[in-house]
Amino acid sequence: MGTMKTLHAKLRSWRLLLLVLVLLLPAQAGTAEGIAYTAVVRTDFWLRETPEDAARKLLFVVAKEEVEVLSLTDGWANISLKGYTGYAKAGWLIHYRSLNPLAHQVPGQLKQTGLARVTKAFPLEVAGYGGNQLQVGDVLAVFGTAEDLRVNMMRSEAALPEGSVAFTPFVPWRQAQPGDLLYAFTTFYNGQTGGTLAVNRAYNIALAISRTDGLTLAPGERFSFNQVNAPYLKSKGYQLAPIIGASGRGYGGGVCQLSTTLYNAVLALPFLIDKWEVHSEKGVDYIPRDLDASVGLYSDLAFTSLLDYPVRFSMLSQNGSLTVLVHRAQAQ
Repeated sequence: MGTMKTLHAKLRSWRLLLLVLVLLLPAQAGTAEGIAYTAVVRTDFWLRETPEDAARKLLFVVAKEEVEVLSLTDGWANISLKGYTGYAKAGWLIHYRSLNPLAHQVPGQLKQTGLARVTKAFPLEVAGYGGNQLQVGDVLAVFGTAEDLRVNMMRSEAALPEGSVAFTPFVPWRQAQPGDLLYAFTTFYNGQTGGTLAVNRAYNIALAISRTDGLTLAPGERFSFNQVNAPYLKSKGYQLAPIIGASGRGYGGGVCQLSTTLYNAVLALPFLIDKWEVHSEKGVDYIPRDLDASVGLYSDLAFTSLLDYPVRFSMLSQNGSLTVLVHRAQAQ
């Protein structure tokens, strides 16, 4: 009889322990399912139980850790780290990478609405940048409406003069037919970009364009920027130009502007980013922070097409406007 009482007591104890564990799971246990993004922590913070500043603290998170982001809502990110799931301000995270670009686009990306073709020459500039003199025939990725077209220039934006361009909207990728333009992106440089080595920098960009222009990807195919353009050496044809880091100069300097422009062109479409790194925490001046794509000895830009039809990339440098265009290609 005593043995039976002892057994029942032990069972009650185990049930109580199991109940406690179940109650604790929502606050502590992470899940590999339903992850929308990975991201990097920008600054130290306390992970909160709910999306409120005064919510219960779950875990102290330190800068530079990588986290899994389950969702983004009203400025808060629901994240998972070290077995805990909770909330952090979305702005405390950087370097978002979508694990399902069909459903989740990278927050903060610069969204374009169409292509503008210059019909009347005009200068274009923003504060702190000398600008570009655009000529008839140049093309630019723009945003806004046909009545109010704007272009992302450096880390700012500029309005296009009325009556100076012809506007063509992008075709949504789900509705596109062979030959349709799905998306494009433009960045800028001029004769002063690169200082005394500006000519060399522009040469390196042109060389990388010649090696990458016309790229076609079949459904499910993967592209590596370095596989096409590296190594960035004198023997490969590159010239000495400014780079980020090291001594500040290196062969192939400037090529990262092409990889950055390409990266921003694929962000808006169903491409899975396999490899991507930024230059540094500060980034580069021709694109907002966290939107650059570094390539070199230790970094690459690589992505896989999730579209169910082939795509073709065109790359143009026209009077310092560097544009990458993505078309639905003809079936092979």
